[in-house]
Amino acid sequence: MKYSKEAKLAGSSILMLLMCSGPASAQVAGCDITELSSATGEIYLEAQNELLVNDNPQGALQGLNKLKSQPLNCYEEGAVLGLSAQVKLDLGDTLGAIQDLRAQVDKGYVQPQDKLKVMKAVWQLYFQENHLQEGLTYADRWMSAGGQPVRDEMWTFAIAYNGVADYSSALLWAERVLELDGADAENDVLKFVSFLYSKTDQPEKQAEINKRISE
Repeated sequence: MKYSKEAKLAGSSILMLLMCSGPASAQVAGCDITELSSATGEIYLEAQNELLVNDNPQGALQGLNKLKSQPLNCYEEGAVLGLSAQVKLDLGDTLGAIQDLRAQVDKGYVQPQDKLKVMKAVWQLYFQENHLQEGLTYADRWMSAGGQPVRDEMWTFAIAYNGVADYSSALLWAERVLELDGADAENDVLKFVSFLYSKTDQPEKQAEINKRISE
């Protein structure tokens, strides 16, 4: 399905975002701490070095597991979640990475300028793993937070809603794509809209769109 190709970009994109943001992403309102404690920092930097320098995500994971087993302040928790997401993406544990990324968002450990990017990556990663309903639910949350889907993302939502047999919602997004495409709409879009009209029992609209397909 079309969303699969687009979603595969999410892992590398969010990995780059996390690598660039680093521990600073843990700075949040209500958290006056701005650095790692010496004991935590030593383990954290060793884990980060294993991942980024030695290309050893398993070694990094061992260090992170040590950190997660001990009390962490707000700054440290945010930093650990960010690095943990990097490690899990590198290991192919996409659902585990999603869990860490969602925790970062929920606890406010993502910088405001990065929040929508991280939220978008979450629903893309859900789609990548074929967790369509979870992806759609989180996409709604992303849009409620200010996310603005572009044409191809609208098409992704239409395909995903079709995948969970919510044909009415699929049609809403497909019609938005059709409106944006206008007279240049390709047959795959027209045929999909026609299919959704049949699924939602709208024969007149289906007949109308079928005329465009046969032209």
